[in-house]
Amino acid sequence: MLFSPQILAARSKRSAAAGGGPPPVSGLLAWYDSSVFSSFTLSGATITNVTDQSGNGNHLGNGATSFRPTYSATGFNTSYPAMVFAAQQINSTSTFPMGTGNTLTFWLVGTMSSSSSTNGRSISYYSGTASDFSIAGNWIFARNGAGATAMVMRATIHADQSISYDTPYRFIGTIDSSGVMTLYLNGVASATATSSGNFISNGTLGIGGSVDSGGSLWSGSFAEIGISTAFTNSTDVSTLDSYLRTRWGL
Repeated sequence: MLFSPQILAARSKRSAAAGGGPPPVSGLLAWYDSSVFSSFTLSGATITNVTDQSGNGNHLGNGATSFRPTYSATGFNTSYPAMVFAAQQINSTSTFPMGTGNTLTFWLVGTMSSSSSTNGRSISYYSGTASDFSIAGNWIFARNGAGATAMVMRATIHADQSISYDTPYRFIGTIDSSGVMTLYLNGVASATATSSGNFISNGTLGIGGSVDSGGSLWSGSFAEIGISTAFTNSTDVSTLDSYLRTRWGL
């Protein structure tokens, strides 16, 4: 079922207040929302900590302060707040409970700059085993190589989509129980690939760079990021995308 922009806005406010999540996502694990100013701990404009809005306590903040993004009240889509990454990174502050299931939904409302590192990560989950891209237990959402291409990747298998630099996008990625990875760009299923297996829990989540190497840095603005351990089908992805489009003026 699709919802009107008014219902979506009302539901998002109630969800944030209740520590829930945007409609219709289940199994929410972490939710970082730049429109919630109180979720940021700042040192000047530098973000030192980000409070997880899901209510699960998966906050961000590990790493040196000099290596962290900045807050901008107008950093996304010219008039919306954002975490601005210019080759910086911020990690989960405690063991990230990814679980040992085999399904996933994530979303990211943001941009990618041409100054991103080769294979720069916007999201990196690393269990401490192998590398963040080379086994099914880990996963990344990243730039593919040095071009204008975004990809979701696990066990060296990736689903890619060409994008434009410095352009606001709604990225949604899903993995179903058979390992089919689907990357949606602005609500449209743009790329698929298959990589089956179970995640390895209690690793580290990195935003803006690779957790295992401390490099592969992404440059761009992030308005909202969410991670769920449940699979979201195409109908519900459409509802989620409608929520994101309305909320961020897209």
